[in-house]
Order: sequence, then C-alpha cells, then structure tokens
Amino acid sequence: MSDDGSSDNVPAVEAGILAGEGPGPTDRDGFEPELTAFTCIYCGSMAADTAGATRVTYPANVKLFRFPCTGKVDAEYILKAFEQGADGVYVVACSIGNCHHIHGNVRATKRVAYVRKLIEQVGLEGDRLGIYYMSGSQALAFATAAREMTERVRKLGPSPLRRPDSQGSLVPRPEGVPHGSGGHASSGPAEES
Repeated sequence: MSDDGSSDNVPAVEAGILAGEGPGPTDRDGFEPELTAFTCIYCGSMAADTAGATRVTYPANVKLFRFPCTGKVDAEYILKAFEQGADGVYVVACSIGNCHHIHGNVRATKRVAYVRKLIEQVGLEGDRLGIYYMSGSQALAFATAAREMTERVRKLGPSPLRRPDSQGSLVPRPEGVPHGSGGHASSGPAEES
C-alpha cells in the first residue's frame, strides 16, 4: 500500500515489463493467458518487488492484487477474477509456518482447495488455480511461479468464461450469459402473434 492507503500495484507489474519481459511466447493460436495473482503485502508482494529490483524477469500477463494477508483472499475474490476474464488465478503466500498473521497462509490454502472444487463442479479445470509459498527475498521463486502458471494455463487454453469480441480478442462473458449462447442473452420464449 502507498502512504495514502491506496493499493499501488504499479511497481510490481512494471517490474516485469521494465526488466525486458514482453507478453511472452504464445501458442500457435496466439493465445497469451491473462493471470490474476493475489499476494500478501509481506512475502508475495515483496518477492514481486524484489524481482523487479533485481531485474528478474517474469511474464507481464500477471495482474497483481495485494492484500494485508492471503488469509483475507476470500473465495468470492477468486471466483470474481475468473468471472471478469482471468484465464488463471494464483495466490502467493508466506511460507507455511512463517505467516506474519500466524495462520493466514493456511486459511488461503484451504480456500484455494475449496474454490478448486467449486470451479471443477462448474466445468473449469482445477489447474487454472494455484497457490505458491515464498519469502519476500525469493525473486526467482516469484518469477518461477508466474512462469509455471502461465505455461500451465497456456496448455489449457482460454477460459470458457471468456468469448471472442468482434476483433477476435477474448473478453469476459457478460453477466447472466450462459456458456454456449454466443454472447447473446435470450429474451425468453418467442411470443406468438
């Protein structure tokens, strides 16, 4: 967080870009996954900042969201990230036994397992969700986690919750539009005249 209390994720995101990391390689269809990473302000966020400061590159397709503790990453936030177009989501927590908030990383682990079951029940692959543990000094571990998630999700392909727009780019599916409807909400049964 910045001094004014607002969330300031720009340095961590820019770190990958400034270190020379472009969008990364894409598969033959040009798909580059969009990832959302939830980090704590201690270990996860510091590892991202350390990666930037030491010019350790990681894919620029990762959007970082900082929390006081990964124990505060609610299942709703993870599900919302998928709903809003993320192809993959992961949590970067303190090492087990080393959480600044005692058991926050354990709570995050349980929530990730719970959400993995939920997304599998609705037809998303469980591998689209992950959790990694590290300390703030582990820039290489942070970069490796970002690369691993990118590769894992790239193999799975675009999230079925996204659809192509008129230019062929993938965008989030509008709320209330079921998969397979082509992005057009049904107005209900046709009326007879």
